[in-house]
Amino acid sequence: MTIATTRPETDALPTGGVVHLLGEEVPAPAWLVRVGEETFLRSTTPHAVVDARGRGRVRVGATDRHVVLSEVAPEMHDLLDDAFRATYGRCRPDQVADMVSDDAAASTYRVRGRRPTVAERLGDLVVAWRARTTAPGRGVPGVRRGADACPCTP
Repeated sequence: MTIATTRPETDALPTGGVVHLLGEEVPAPAWLVRVGEETFLRSTTPHAVVDARGRGRVRVGATDRHVVLSEVAPEMHDLLDDAFRATYGRCRPDQVADMVSDDAAASTYRVRGRRPTVAERLGDLVVAWRARTTAPGRGVPGVRRGADACPCTP
């Protein structure tokens, strides 16, 4: 089966920033960086949520993007380490050190956008419908539909 990839989906990803790889378990935080025309993703959670065909989903803010994640040749790791340091150098040094470690390099992927399958589209519709029908604050005056409590407060 051929997976159709789309350039606009990849271009819609931020050139740098924290995203989440989505899968069966807890979303794994990941960092994005662009080198030339290619977008790369690295997570400190090795092989977090990539299926056998390399299909995955990336959450950017509140938007999920369907992507194809392909492994990167080891020769690229030094170049990508430099790109991650340049993009994220303002972050805490221990975070940057974790992201350019050998363990994190093992979970570096080239990211390409793709069209979701029919089953994935239906699943996305069900999730969106459930979020709308079970939104916190539904029917409560002064509370925006879908508004969540601040995650910073205990």
